[in-house]
Amino acid sequence: MDFGETEAVYRWSDAAGGWLRSQAGTPHLDAGGRRIAPENVIVQFVAYGRSAADARSPEAVLLGEGEAWVLTAGEVVPARWSRAAAETPTVFTRAAAGAEPVALTPGRTWVALARVGQATLLEPDG
Repeated sequence: MDFGETEAVYRWSDAAGGWLRSQAGTPHLDAGGRRIAPENVIVQFVAYGRSAADARSPEAVLLGEGEAWVLTAGEVVPARWSRAAAETPTVFTRAAAGAEPVALTPGRTWVALARVGQATLLEPDG
């Protein structure tokens, strides 16, 4: 995913049981020096507008609906997201299964709010 000045990459690792995260070509480590590898990553494609707090800062538009990718258990699940009101959670459903909810692997879930068109699926190293 391209975040302007920074690129983030998630690559599945059977050994880690999660999605190894790299940022700007470097492994992303936590404060203890361990590689960040959440069990789930949701790439939620959203529009951005100007923040009411600071016109120079972007603000993700999180109400409505759109496309998503749910990375879980070593697979990428094409999905849709929807959220009707700020007081309600975002719901992620399978794009090809008639609104069936996407099941997540127990554990950590990271959500990346990507601008529409600013994420790419890469083929696994072979």
